[in-house]
Amino acid sequence: MLCLSNRFTPYGKAHMKLPEFFSFNQNNLQDYEDCEFRFLLKHVRQLNWPAVESEPLLLQEKKIEIGYLFHQLVQRFFSGMSPILLTDTIEDPILQEWWGYFLDLNLLEQPGVKFAEKMISVPFNGYRLVAKYDLLILLDNGHIEIYDWKTSISQPHRHFLIDRMQSHVYPALLMLQQSCSSFIARPSPGDISMTYWFPSHPQSPVSFTYSPDQYEKDLQILGNKIKEIVAKEENEFEKTNDVRKCKYCHYRSLCERGIKAGIINEDSNSADGDNPFEFDFNAL
Repeated sequence: MLCLSNRFTPYGKAHMKLPEFFSFNQNNLQDYEDCEFRFLLKHVRQLNWPAVESEPLLLQEKKIEIGYLFHQLVQRFFSGMSPILLTDTIEDPILQEWWGYFLDLNLLEQPGVKFAEKMISVPFNGYRLVAKYDLLILLDNGHIEIYDWKTSISQPHRHFLIDRMQSHVYPALLMLQQSCSSFIARPSPGDISMTYWFPSHPQSPVSFTYSPDQYEKDLQILGNKIKEIVAKEENEFEKTNDVRKCKYCHYRSLCERGIKAGIINEDSNSADGDNPFEFDFNAL
């Protein structure tokens, strides 16, 4: 498999609907999974729409900023910056607490080679499949640990996280990269594990171990999803029937699904993971 180009026509059909050099990733695939029409507006038409995701706006912006700063701190930590110096830069008490919980993980002292903010891109079904990993740890025995930092207020149920497109894309992509990269020397699915870690819930990470059966399922899931997307005409992208997914969507006023933002507060909690603060800091 060559890794130089992804611009051939899949399934004998032109891909005029997708922007030039479009790549699939967990973010746009999840958008399609949640609402086909959102995928069309956001990733095909690249439409900006002024609807506020949630109210109060200042609270939303604060949470997004804290999440961004947390990811930035972790990236700088693994690049070699002193944790003491990084700690001194923190002003927000919530971020200070999260940072302390992260340092308690003692990941730098754990065995294995660490790669923070590692991007991997491979050709897949006529396009490219791309992911940026918060942290990869490569152990001497061939095991690969994936860490992803989730800075949402609430922690979704395990089954919700396992069903997300990210849980299909991230492990499968590590397997796919072996055919066009020497970054990881031929892992087996059983050598891969993935952990979602929530600084707001540091004692309850969500982890799972990959398997050959799941890898085959994920190849089918991702392949079928991409095939379905590129086969559609624009008028075939449908709005979701689950109007709960519209509550924090930028496009809800355009879709006549409401003009008022979803209301949140400091204690907001969503057991099913429908949380406006789960901003995708790895969106590509």
